[in-house]
Amino acid sequence: MAPALPSLAEMCSIIVPLLVLLVTVSLLLFYRTPAERLLQLIPGPRPLPILGNLLDLPFGQSDMMEVLRRNCDPGGLTYMHCGSLHYVLLTSPQALEGVLSSKNELDKGYDYEPLHPWLGKGLLTSTGEKWHRRRKLITPAFHFAILDSFLETMTKNASALVERLAAGGDGPQEVWPLVSDAALDTIAETAMGVSVGAQQGSAVKYKAAIASIGHVVHSRSLRPWLRNATIFRLLGWQRQQEEALAVLHSFTRRIIRERRARRADGGADSLEQAGDGRRKAFLDLLLSSEEGALLTDEDVAEEVDTFMFEGHDTTTSGICWTLLHLARLPDVQRRVHEELDEHLPDEGIPLTREHLTNLKYLECTIKESLRVTPPVVMYSRTLRNNFTVDGYVVPAGTNVMMLPYVVHRDPRHWPEPEKFDPDRHLPENAAARHPYALVPFSAGPRNCVGQRFAMLEMKSMLAAMLRRFSLSTEQQFSEKMFYVSLTLQSSPPMKVSFVPREKA
Repeated sequence: MAPALPSLAEMCSIIVPLLVLLVTVSLLLFYRTPAERLLQLIPGPRPLPILGNLLDLPFGQSDMMEVLRRNCDPGGLTYMHCGSLHYVLLTSPQALEGVLSSKNELDKGYDYEPLHPWLGKGLLTSTGEKWHRRRKLITPAFHFAILDSFLETMTKNASALVERLAAGGDGPQEVWPLVSDAALDTIAETAMGVSVGAQQGSAVKYKAAIASIGHVVHSRSLRPWLRNATIFRLLGWQRQQEEALAVLHSFTRRIIRERRARRADGGADSLEQAGDGRRKAFLDLLLSSEEGALLTDEDVAEEVDTFMFEGHDTTTSGICWTLLHLARLPDVQRRVHEELDEHLPDEGIPLTREHLTNLKYLECTIKESLRVTPPVVMYSRTLRNNFTVDGYVVPAGTNVMMLPYVVHRDPRHWPEPEKFDPDRHLPENAAARHPYALVPFSAGPRNCVGQRFAMLEMKSMLAAMLRRFSLSTEQQFSEKMFYVSLTLQSSPPMKVSFVPREKA
């Protein structure tokens, strides 16, 4: 007997899913929105079907800069996408200026979303009216007079760092944890008015939590599949994040509650207030302002957590890389020493703002270190409007990544870009350079509000160390040592020898 023919219903049960699958695959392979058609006109590495440029993205924190430089169009723009995530990488000062100088393009890119569980939507991550209010509220906290009042705290912690280095002997020392402790003590005292005692061996849990959350945030930014909440949880990342946040948030919120209670009882604004009343912590300045008094504890915590992060990890990176560059370049180090001996001949003279202002060559050296090894290697915006650069239209809604690490190596603005030369930053050499050719602190309306604080801390700590020591290192500097977490770090760790100076 001949087999029975399948019924219409049975045939439909087979054909319809196949048609749906065929249409879905066709749409994924061939359909492009108007925005995607514009993006495809921009140069970039050839994408794979569906996956896009997933295989072109860095898969580790040690190869990130090498991969980005290999795929970028130097001095222009590059398009890459990973599934539904579309990126345009901007690598020219002109392109950066077009975005960063705009008063309309202020929305941070979606690569900042992994920071939200930690920092909420404070000054770094917020947008719109909330950002405008917070920026207006916070900017006065970084007035020159207030920064001068922080210098005593900076020099005190720099002196403690110098003593720890001296106790370590003349051999190579791993600089990151030592500098990080000093930077953490400094930002805790200036941001919250409390001492965490990192240089005395305390704050172990807090430091571990910062390292842990940094690893989580960066991994989630680098691996698109971790943006999915279910995958993030199933792979154990959510538990790691929650454990780190429990430590970080409980510490910040406890300090805020204690400070509010102290103010309510009529206590001093700061736990370490100077006699003239000027030296207040950032937290006190926030709470004592008219608008700040209306903020909830969570509002205040967003800003305090932001400055604990930005005022700690970034300055640590800037100081450590400058130490390494000085250690490997004796001629540059000699000129810094000569400048210090001229303006601070007696080691017992305390550093003042006037001294630091006179250390012009040291400042040029720091700027050159920020050019060659910027602590923040990229930042992003999500465009509100179409943006035209080099004849290409980048459509609204696109995530644009700005790469100061690449911009700082554009030979049109930086001849011999791999050469470390502080003289590039002397006024007569910098005058004609494009203003967006050097952007370690971003630029425009959303530039880093704490950049003067960062420069003051870097100069004071470096000056303290270099007054006391000569530096040397056996490490060879190369891109292969770069390790990108929340900031630019090194793998293997940076090691520098600190030998007490014998001045004539």
